[in-house]
Amino acid sequence: MILKKLTALSILMCLACFAQARIIPVGTDKTYTTIQSAINAAEHGDTVLVDEGTYNENINFSGKRIVVTSSLNQSELVSKRNKTIISGLGNNSVVTFENNEDSSTMLLGFTIQGGYHQYGGGINIRKASPKLSHLAVINNQSGFYGGGIYLDSSFSVLNVLEVRYNYSANSGGGIEIHKGAPKLTDINVAYDSAYTKGAGMEIAYGSKAELFRVNILFCGITDTIATFNAGAGGGLMIWTDASPILTDVYIGMNSAK
Repeated sequence: MILKKLTALSILMCLACFAQARIIPVGTDKTYTTIQSAINAAEHGDTVLVDEGTYNENINFSGKRIVVTSSLNQSELVSKRNKTIISGLGNNSVVTFENNEDSSTMLLGFTIQGGYHQYGGGINIRKASPKLSHLAVINNQSGFYGGGIYLDSSFSVLNVLEVRYNYSANSGGGIEIHKGAPKLTDINVAYDSAYTKGAGMEIAYGSKAELFRVNILFCGITDTIATFNAGAGGGLMIWTDASPILTDVYIGMNSAK
C-alpha cells in the first residue's frame, strides 16, 4: 500500500512538472520580439516558439534545457526553416551552447547565417550536447575552426542539416569536430571552403564521431601552395587519432591542394 501511494505521488509530481512547462511565443507582435529575450525568460522544460521572419541577433542557450523551434509540427520544420532565419551580427557565433546543455536542449527548424567567430561562426558547441535538427547553416565564417559548425567534446545529435557556403580561415569550412562522439545523420555539406584543410569537414583530436547518410560535395581548399598537411582534405580530413564511424557517406567533386 505504501509503495502504491509513493508511485501515485511520483506520477502526480511528474504531471505537475509537465503542467508548469510553457510555450513562449516570439514575433514582431508578441511580448518577446527577440529569441534571446525569450530564452532569458524561459525555464527548464519550456518551448520557445518563433514566428517566421528574420531575427538579427546572436543567441546563447545559457545552459537551459529548453526547445527553440519554428514549429510544433515536425512535418513543417523544413518549410519553416527557410522562412525563419537567425542572422548573426558578424561579431560572434550565431548560436552558442557552452554550459553543459544536454539532449533535452533542442534547436529545430531555422536558417543560421551571418556569423563570425574563431570557433564555429554559425553554431559553436563546446562541452555541451544539444540536439540540432532541420537546420540550414549557411554563409558563416570562422577565424580558426568550423566556419559553419564547431563541436568540441560534444555528444550532440545532428539530424537533417544543410551546411553550405561557409568558410574557415584554418580548417573545417563546413563542420569541425574535436573529441567527443557526436552523431550526424542526413547531413548535406556543400560549397564550403577552408584555407588549409578539411574544407567540407574535419574530424580530429580523438573524436569518435558517427556519420550516417552524409554527403560532402563541391568543397575546396583555398590555399593551393601550402606545404605539409595544409591543402589536404578538400572534402573530409581525419587526423590526430580520430576514429570516426562512417556509414553511407558520399564524398565527391571536392578540391584540395
